[in-house]
Amino acid sequence: MSWAYFNAIKEILPPKPTWSVDDLPDQTGNVAIVTGGNTGIGKAICEVLLRKNAKVYLLARSEDKALEAIKDLKEQTGKKDIHFIKLDLGDLTTIKSTVKEFETKEENLHLLFNNAGVMFPPNGSKTKQGYELQLGTNSLGPILLTNLLLPILIKTSQSLLVKNEVKEKGYNIIRIINLSSNGHVFFPPKGGFNFLNPNFDFLDSKSSYGQSKFLNVIHSLVIAKEMKKNNYNINCHPSNPGGIKSDLHRYQNWLYHLFVDRLTYPLDLGRMTPLYAGLSPEAGKPDQNGSYYIPWGRKGSANPDACDEENTEKM
Repeated sequence: MSWAYFNAIKEILPPKPTWSVDDLPDQTGNVAIVTGGNTGIGKAICEVLLRKNAKVYLLARSEDKALEAIKDLKEQTGKKDIHFIKLDLGDLTTIKSTVKEFETKEENLHLLFNNAGVMFPPNGSKTKQGYELQLGTNSLGPILLTNLLLPILIKTSQSLLVKNEVKEKGYNIIRIINLSSNGHVFFPPKGGFNFLNPNFDFLDSKSSYGQSKFLNVIHSLVIAKEMKKNNYNINCHPSNPGGIKSDLHRYQNWLYHLFVDRLTYPLDLGRMTPLYAGLSPEAGKPDQNGSYYIPWGRKGSANPDACDEENTEKM
């Protein structure tokens, strides 16, 4: 585990990026979903997708905040093809209706960015179903959302095969990107996740956060393995966007901000790694499926416990 800690520490102070989001390919004709796209990294991802001519669906819990963000994004980009669908990751009973609404609007889905999340809320914070808030919002909700969207993702990938687009481009266009964190190394208990206590009862907020981010990595690897096994031409990647100035830190006190704000980076950098994993030809190559990406769009090494076959089988 010491080597995993060393790698995670290196992710905190990455080298300067060697590329720009302007280098990413045009997305005309592609449909994207971004969860939590009303603020922070999610909103920054939406901006680039719009500039690249994708049709974007911004999924968020607050309609007012989402519509305000959409107004801003339209003004910033001059693009209009961005739409709101309500998503509450903290209430599993509502996610199916979110997917059904999307499917009434679209027949295809090319990009899914599971970006929305919460970090270090007060101990004892729960979802509607009584799960620890970070487990529900960061892990269980996105897992259910992804599973419900897999049929349309697979259908889209098969239609691209018929058109020979995958063969012509040389990489998989369809991507699922799960935003994780190097916290999946620093904060979880030994083994990465306490499968005997899935509700995270009596655990502190940092441990819960680390375990939820650990599950993001395992979920990505399980999906990637399943896609490769069935030749679905869909790449799934976990990514660490880096320490970024965003609303994710809203629960912390002034002392935390005084220290951490000196080690965090602007949103323009925070969007780079998930966008690289989602749009770059390199990350779309079939042999790169399941790769873990770190700031700023580099291939990294995930917690070895997350790659353990016994753990992935438990998912």
